[in-house]
Amino acid sequence: MFGHMLSSMVGNMVVVYAYNIDSQTDVENMGTFGLAFGMAFGMAFGLAFQMAFGMVEAYSGNIFPVGHPSEWTIPEDVRSRVVYPPPFRAQAGRPKEKRFKSAGEHRNGKTRNCTIYGKYGHNRQNCRNAQPCQIPVPFIPSATLKRQRRPYRCRKYGEEGHSSKKCPLTSEVGGTT
Repeated sequence: MFGHMLSSMVGNMVVVYAYNIDSQTDVENMGTFGLAFGMAFGMAFGLAFQMAFGMVEAYSGNIFPVGHPSEWTIPEDVRSRVVYPPPFRAQAGRPKEKRFKSAGEHRNGKTRNCTIYGKYGHNRQNCRNAQPCQIPVPFIPSATLKRQRRPYRCRKYGEEGHSSKKCPLTSEVGGTT
């Protein structure tokens, strides 16, 4: 009557099953086999087979060469038409200034340099061969650390140790001026 083909993926090979259907009982039996086959190997392989089969069918006919554009015969009404590009509609939001970088590119465009070994491709933070610090850092509780300030400098006389509000030289001279 007519022939059918089924394909399945076994490992890395595509196995193609071909069979002939001669009677109505073969059609009924193959219907159940086809359903089980599709469920066992997934519909993706069947879809891929149909797409490949469709591509073969689409390009099975003759494709003729087009020729050089100087040899084309273009009607005058087509030649006189002016085709404009579609209207430009800017997308909402601020436009991107930079392109998206690919996977191998770094954000700033510079190659990273390891200061420990001097090799390119990583920095000292991501160095796999970094040795742990040999000098032990003493533990100092944060309560004992005090922030040190610069000493005050008098704006009037330029001396350190006091501000212009508490300047002893102004009080000696005769009060604030």
